[in-house]
Amino acid sequence: MSDYNKLKQHILKLKTDPSSFSPKDVEEAFFLILQGEVNDVQIATFLTLLSVHKLDRDPEVLFTCATVLKKLAIQVDWSQINAPLLDIVGTGGDGKNTFNVSTASSIVVAAAGGKVGKGGGRSSTSKSGSADFLESLGANITSLQPDQIPKILQEDDFCFIFAPQYHPLLRKVAHIRKNIPFPTVFNLLGPLVNMCSPKKMIMGVFSADLGELMAKTLDKLGVEEALVVHGDIGLDEISPIGTTTAWALSKGTINKQTISPADFGLPEHDLSLVAGGSSDENAEIFTKIANNDYKGPILDFILINAAALLKVGGLASSFEEGVQLAREAIESGKVKSTLDKYVKSSN
Repeated sequence: MSDYNKLKQHILKLKTDPSSFSPKDVEEAFFLILQGEVNDVQIATFLTLLSVHKLDRDPEVLFTCATVLKKLAIQVDWSQINAPLLDIVGTGGDGKNTFNVSTASSIVVAAAGGKVGKGGGRSSTSKSGSADFLESLGANITSLQPDQIPKILQEDDFCFIFAPQYHPLLRKVAHIRKNIPFPTVFNLLGPLVNMCSPKKMIMGVFSADLGELMAKTLDKLGVEEALVVHGDIGLDEISPIGTTTAWALSKGTINKQTISPADFGLPEHDLSLVAGGSSDENAEIFTKIANNDYKGPILDFILINAAALLKVGGLASSFEEGVQLAREAIESGKVKSTLDKYVKSSN
C-alpha cells in the first residue's frame, strides 16, 4: 500500500472513531507525515483532526510524537558529558514579547555550576528568538555541526542546541503549519525534543491548560525533575509580577503550586519594564549584566528564572539561595567568562 493510502486510512479512522485512535496509529501517521510520500492536504487534515478531537492534549500522544521526532533527528553521541543536563525553555506563543530571559538565565545557570544544553530556534512570534539573541552576542549558531556540540557543552558548561540542525525533516511541514490558523501539535513539541535529553528542566507554557499536560509528558520522556510554569498574567515564564502557577515534577510525582517574586526575595516589576527589544538591543542589555554594569527589572527577571533552574537542578536548596548563586555568578565575572567561552567556541 502506498504512503498516501496508508495516511488516508489513518485520517479516516481519526475522523470517524477518534476514541480508538491509538498511540501506535499516531506513531505510524507521524512517520508518514515526516518521511512518507504524502501531500500537504493530507498533513493539514491530520493535524486539524488531531486538534479538533483534542488528542494533541493527550500526554501519550505528545510523548509518541516527540519520540518519533527524536528518532528521525540527526543522532549525536552525548556520552562524554559527565553531569546531568539542564534546560530552560518555553513554548512561546504568549504574545508578550518579553526580554530573552530563558536564554540569558541559561548562561547564568551554567556560570553558577550547571551544565546547560539550551534548546531553541529563531523567533517566530517575538522580536528576538534564542538563536537571534545569541548571534547578537557574537555566537555563530550555524557554524557548529551537531556532532561538535557535546564537546563544547562538556568543556564550556553551556551550548545552544539549534533545533533546525537536528530536526531537518520539520522543514517539510513548516509551510503547512504557517497556513493553519491555530496551534497544532507541533507548537507543543519544540520544548520536548531537545536532543541532549536534559534530565532537569524549567518549561514555560503559554496557557495554564498546558501545565499538567506538559509535566506528564516530560515524565514519560524521562525527565527527572522539572518545573512547568505559567505566569498568571499570560507569560510562558516565571512572571516578574503577581503569581505564577507551577507544576513541579519530581521522580514521577506532580504537585501544583503558586510562586511569586517574594518567594525569591525579589521585588515585583511591571511587565512593561522587562519588555524585549530587538536581538541587538537585548544583547546590549545582557552584555551590561554580564559586565556587572546593569541593575534593574530585567536583572531581577533573569535572577528569578535562573534561580528556579538552579533549584530544580539541585544546585540550590531554595529559590532565595538560587538568586544568591546567580547573583554571585554575575558579580564574580563567571557569567561573562561563560559567555565569552561559548562565543569563542562557536566561531
